[in-house]
Amino acid sequence: MKKSLLAALILAICPLSQAADNSSEGKTHTLGYGAGWGSIKSDTFYRNSEEHDHSLYYYNYRLNESWSVNVEHIQGDSNGGFLDINLFPGGADDFDRVNYKAYAVSLKGAVNLSNRWSLYGKLGGHAYKTEFTDSVNTNYDDDGFDINGALGFEFRAYNGFGIGFEAGRIKLGDTQANTLGINLSYAF
Repeated sequence: MKKSLLAALILAICPLSQAADNSSEGKTHTLGYGAGWGSIKSDTFYRNSEEHDHSLYYYNYRLNESWSVNVEHIQGDSNGGFLDINLFPGGADDFDRVNYKAYAVSLKGAVNLSNRWSLYGKLGGHAYKTEFTDSVNTNYDDDGFDINGALGFEFRAYNGFGIGFEAGRIKLGDTQANTLGINLSYAF
């Protein structure tokens, strides 16, 4: 019994030891697009948006087998979800929609599970602009610099195309967007 368990463990570890034979070996540039959904919440909201669309365009430069630098353009829209914000003491303003845009730079660390599969994490900072719109198109804008992070997994085919799933968190001052999405990419 112990010998068969040991043999199964060795067979399971062998593909991990061949992770250096990565399908994107020698390819240092990656272009990608991601789309997804999530929720928006804030310290100043009475209620939170239960849904929003999220998209990103990114460029990734591979430093070595495990580390790379990501540059991203991120945007999101609350799809007219309900948001109530108390901007002034003693008064409340109703906002129908929240839009945000951010330009991010992240450090991405990946662990290769096989020559095609990898797990990764990203951590970085971004400049953002958030726009709150009410029913008469009166806007309240917020902009600044904050942090973002994500965890995900990716499948990379030998021809350079990849598909991945990512869960992320984007801080926008007092506002925070939690996202789930699918990414499509091409490495060259």
